Amino acid sequence: MKDPNKRKSIKNKNPHAFMPPFFGHTLSKIRREDDKGLLYYLDYHSNYYRLEKYLKYIAKPGCSTFLSKKKGTDEYLLGRNYDLVHQKNNIDKGWDHATGLCIVVRCTNPKAKYKSLGTLDGYWLDFKKGRFYEGVLDDSKTNITPMALAPFAIMDGLNEAGLAVSIMHLPTENEWTEIPYKTPEELTEEEKKHKRILEKHGEVPSRFDTTIKSGCITLNTADKKAWKVNKNFACHQIEPGKQEIIHPVLLRRMIDFAATVDEAIKIAKSYNVVSPQKDNDYHIFVADKSGRSVMLEWVNHKLNVVETNHGTNYHLSRKDKFGYGYDRDDVLVKGLKEHKNGMSEEEATQVLHGAAQDVRIKKFTSISQWSLLYNLNKGEMKIRVFMNFDKAYTYKIK
Repeated sequence: MKDPNKRKSIKNKNPHAFMPPFFGHTLSKIRREDDKGLLYYLDYHSNYYRLEKYLKYIAKPGCSTFLSKKKGTDEYLLGRNYDLVHQKNNIDKGWDHATGLCIVVRCTNPKAKYKSLGTLDGYWLDFKKGRFYEGVLDDSKTNITPMALAPFAIMDGLNEAGLAVSIMHLPTENEWTEIPYKTPEELTEEEKKHKRILEKHGEVPSRFDTTIKSGCITLNTADKKAWKVNKNFACHQIEPGKQEIIHPVLLRRMIDFAATVDEAIKIAKSYNVVSPQKDNDYHIFVADKSGRSVMLEWVNHKLNVVETNHGTNYHLSRKDKFGYGYDRDDVLVKGLKEHKNGMSEEEATQVLHGAAQDVRIKKFTSISQWSLLYNLNKGEMKIRVFMNFDKAYTYKIK
C-alpha cells in the first residue's frame, strides 16, 4: 500500500445545507486509493448519530459471506463478496461498463463503544440521481457532503473487539390481487413499465418470482384476467415499547456496541426491525473472534437466529429456503468442507473468487464490487475491488 501521506486528499467545495460545520473537516479526510477512482478511504472522527434522521436508504445487493478459521492459527477470517451492478450515467457504454464507488470507512465515534472498519457502496448515498460512481469524489465538482452519512451505509464491518457483520439482500414474496382486465394496449405508460404477460389458459402469476417489482400488473391474455402485486412481506416488527430501526442502522448499532454474537443478538432483540422498502428484505451475518457465527433473519416479523458459517441471498430459517444465490452458496460450502481445518488467506481468497460475479460474463447479472477478508483477531481488512484479485489493499482498525 502506498504511503498514506502521499495520497490525494479531497476538499469539499460544495457544502450541503443539512450538514453541521464539523463534518466538513471529517469529509476532507477522504482520499483516493487507486488510479481509476473505484476505491476511497474515509477516516471518520465525529458523532454521526446526529445525522441518523437524514438517512434514506435502499439497496439490493446480492452477496456472499462465510467464516473460516485461519489455517495454523487461532484466528478467524470473514470472507465477503459485495455483488451489484450500477449503470446509471453510463447507459451508452453497455452492461460491460459496470460502475460503482467502494469506500472503506474507519469510524471513531465518541458516542460509540468501539472503533471499527467498514465498507460501503457510495452509490447508495445518492441513488436517486446516481451521481456517486467511480472517480467523482475528487473531481472538484461533485457535492460529496452526503458522504457524512457513510457510517450508516456500510454493507459489512469489523470492530476492535473482534465482532464482524455483513448484510445481504433477501427478496420478498408477491401477493396478487385480481383486478379488471385490460389489454396490453390499454395499460397506462406507468403500468406498461412493469407489466408481465401470460399466454396459457389457467396460468397465474408467481408468488415467488424475485424479479417482480411493486406495482407490477400481470395479464393472462388467454383467460382475459389481470392481477396487481402487493409486496407486503418485508419485515415490519410492531412489538410494543420498542423503537423502530432499519437493517443498516441496526448493523451500525451492533458494530458500535457489541463485542460478541450474544451481545449483537441482544441489541437486535431490543428494536422493532423494519425494512427500508417493501420490495426488499435483508438478513445479517454476525461473527466474533471466538469463531461463533449466526444469521439474523426476520420471518413473519419475528427474529430468527440461525447458527451457520455461511450465507448468500436465501432464507436459512424458512423450510422453502426462498431466495436466490444457491449456486454461490454451493461454492462457499464446498470451500468450507475442503478446508474444514482452516483456510490460509490465499485459499479464502480463492473461495471468494469462485463465488464472485462479473456482468461482463453473460451468465451473470451482477459484478463483485469488492471482495474482502476481515481478520477478526487482528482487526485487519484486505480488500480487492471490481474483480481485480491481483491487488489487495490493507487497512487496520488501530
